[in-house]
Amino acid sequence: MDAGRENLRSYWLPYATSTAERLAAKRDDDAVSAEAIEWLALGAQRLVVTMETGRAVSKSEAAGFAARRWPEYADVLTRVLASRRGDTRLFTVLDARVSVALVLDCVALAV
Repeated sequence: MDAGRENLRSYWLPYATSTAERLAAKRDDDAVSAEAIEWLALGAQRLVVTMETGRAVSKSEAAGFAARRWPEYADVLTRVLASRRGDTRLFTVLDARVSVALVLDCVALAV
């Protein structure tokens, strides 16, 4: 489980930080690809579940866990899961910013 903490610090923190920097000059309603939002919104949470339960889970299960733990992200997580199921969803820079905040909340658990 220390590997999960290290991954949050060494990969996800720099990734979220650089993403936030790239988004800084963009408008909230600018479009962002569904794939980019899915990566941000679902990756780090799987590590948190593993750190806290010892289990490896699917991205969908991790999204449910994250939505219960951090209800402020439930909307974007619900839309990301629908997108993964094939429902066409439009995502924006605001969704990316929210997803970056979720990653940073995950990283905070690794400090």
